[in-house]
Amino acid sequence: MTKDIIIGQRLFDVMKLYNEGMKDCINGYLKRGKAIYKLRNEKLWCRDCAGVSSYKYYIEHELKISLSQAYRLEQVYKEVGKALEKNPVPLDISTIVLLLPYLHDKTDEEKMEILEANKDLPIEAIKNNLLEETGKKEKATDICLHDGAMEQYERCCNCGKFLRVK
Repeated sequence: MTKDIIIGQRLFDVMKLYNEGMKDCINGYLKRGKAIYKLRNEKLWCRDCAGVSSYKYYIEHELKISLSQAYRLEQVYKEVGKALEKNPVPLDISTIVLLLPYLHDKTDEEKMEILEANKDLPIEAIKNNLLEETGKKEKATDICLHDGAMEQYERCCNCGKFLRVK
């Protein structure tokens, strides 16, 4: 019993470390997006002494990322930067990018609600939820069309274990 508690505490500590790293990653993505936003808006990329011929060239050769990745980072910064700077949430960048089209024209509070609601979901579950929201429920992969009894499970918030509800 004591050994299980020690292992559970160790798991909790490791997951806390992981979530702190996720927050640091998001902060890094937001900083990169902000820098790209300023580079483009203030046309600072033109001021490079290397004689850069285009914004695309600058992004690909100086920042060493693709143009689409630069636009994505900039969009992440513009859409959720202020909200996430105030309240960092441990999210993967792919989750934010997937939700970007649904965050547009929302208040910071609404954006945070959406991000908080999706922070613990796997990408596949988020995709399925978005399909349901857009009226394409039949394309979701988590729909079961079988008739019969369903099992229900609860998840412990502390250790993450799944327990069957009787």
